[in-house]
Amino acid sequence: MRRPEPDHPRLLTSLRQPRAGGRDAGRPLRARTSRSTAARASPLGSAPTRGPHRNGTALPSQHPDAARLMGMPFYHRPPADRGPLRPLPDQTGAPVSPLPSAPGARVAGPVPATAAAGAPGGEAGTVGYAVVDLETTGLSPATDAIIEIGLVLTDAQGRPEHHWSTLIDPGADTAVGPTRIHGLVAEDLIGAPALGQVADLLVRELAGRAVVAHNARFDLGFLTQALGGLGLLRRGARVPRVCTMEWSRHFMDTPSRRLTACCQAAGVAIDRHHSALDDAMAAAGLLRHYLAVGARRGEPPAWGRALEDARGFTGWTWDEDRADQARRLLVERRRPGALRDPQHS
Repeated sequence: MRRPEPDHPRLLTSLRQPRAGGRDAGRPLRARTSRSTAARASPLGSAPTRGPHRNGTALPSQHPDAARLMGMPFYHRPPADRGPLRPLPDQTGAPVSPLPSAPGARVAGPVPATAAAGAPGGEAGTVGYAVVDLETTGLSPATDAIIEIGLVLTDAQGRPEHHWSTLIDPGADTAVGPTRIHGLVAEDLIGAPALGQVADLLVRELAGRAVVAHNARFDLGFLTQALGGLGLLRRGARVPRVCTMEWSRHFMDTPSRRLTACCQAAGVAIDRHHSALDDAMAAAGLLRHYLAVGARRGEPPAWGRALEDARGFTGWTWDEDRADQARRLLVERRRPGALRDPQHS
């Protein structure tokens, strides 16, 4: 945060200069806000009767810090993933899911609080996880597209329940992007479904769960953009998430937060080739490791707030019939992905 300039209109200050030999000798310099400045800062034209809050307690106006704190500007920078959605134009020709009032449409509701055996953390401990990894044509959710989805569903203890993956056709006019990273070429995507054809299935799997990813900001940025553009995620909704990259050093010592380095530190197997499902499997392994370390420490899940949010999250919308039909459209990768670069993956 940039320090305000001395001539800021709300921070006009004067310095008390200690007089030699006087009672102020040896005392540190202190900024003092003039009463006229405090009066101008008040919307009523006079100094407020109560000062700002410090540790939850209002400071009296005569408190020595009240005038200084009232003049300080406070900056609030919202997370980058909470901005308004900017849906991509639909280049695939896939129909948009029906509104919740249409036959077969579903809106996510709160998760029933049926306790799983041994689930810690009260009702939040019953919430499962959806571990996701995406391969994309680039780095920008606003201009690039998803070309592969890998998904692993687990219970509240991180035990795998089922998984699937599919390639995604981004449209005839969209390049596949960096083949050296994801190992895919345009021919690999022939016959793959458009995102709109499998999105209802994906949303149904995500509903009621905390979404997990390694570098969740990247994967959730693409999901928010794409699913919001298809009308399956309420505009402005923030998907409850757990980032295995951000939590890595809370549970283990690792020289790097890269996926391969974290897996090596945690003893989690990871394939030598880069693909969405292999990376989702690896992230699910990290999640189980974190939960096990927390259990040995006697701690509930460190991301309890995300689990509580996932229980009550109602931002998803999907169509049951289209979700069922999507299972027959999934097309898995037919050859291994690119070899991992130990320095960048």
